[in-house]
Amino acid sequence: SWAARKGEVRKGTLLDYTFKQASVDWLEYTGQWGSMNRWECQPQWTWFGGKGPLAVTVWHKDAFVGDVELEAFASHMKDFPFNPIYRHPGNMCLTICGDGENLDSGYSLIFAGWGNHWTRLLRRSAVVAQTDKVLMPDNRNGLSGDGQYRNWYGLRLRKEGAKLVCLVDDKEVFQWEDPEPLQGRRVAIWTIDNTILLARARVLADE
Repeated sequence: SWAARKGEVRKGTLLDYTFKQASVDWLEYTGQWGSMNRWECQPQWTWFGGKGPLAVTVWHKDAFVGDVELEAFASHMKDFPFNPIYRHPGNMCLTICGDGENLDSGYSLIFAGWGNHWTRLLRRSAVVAQTDKVLMPDNRNGLSGDGQYRNWYGLRLRKEGAKLVCLVDDKEVFQWEDPEPLQGRRVAIWTIDNTILLARARVLADE
């Protein structure tokens, strides 16, 4: 298959998930996963999601060779009946080049982590790039015109040779070059002590 990114046609494998069917390609590794409501008052709206007090992780079951990109369109479940309806927004995370078991085995983009104070790129457990300017807004700033909370975030983590590129809502956050690129082949989507809902996920790889 192929994919186009900024006008460039790139050959490789593209896997695209909207989770309308069972998520058989993803391993529910930690946390409780399934079809979940974002708002209790609107049970007709459900998405594939996970929750838990510790790590909440799904790993893709396949191994990806060469350059790889993981993209997710994610949000949180409402977890409090009054304002703020999200008690601790943040910690939306992607990992690529991992080993399929340990989140600190690959490269990880952690969006709005550390109490919504930092967005960081980790190489294994070491911080190699960071910013305090790309975070989640206060709940009141996330209201749409009809008073609903509808913040969804597009997260993307891409490895091109030795270069790592991180994007949030199609805007580049930072990039970094690894003098010793990791060789892991697995990808994961996860959060810590929180909820995460997935409307869509895509994996693009050389093979």
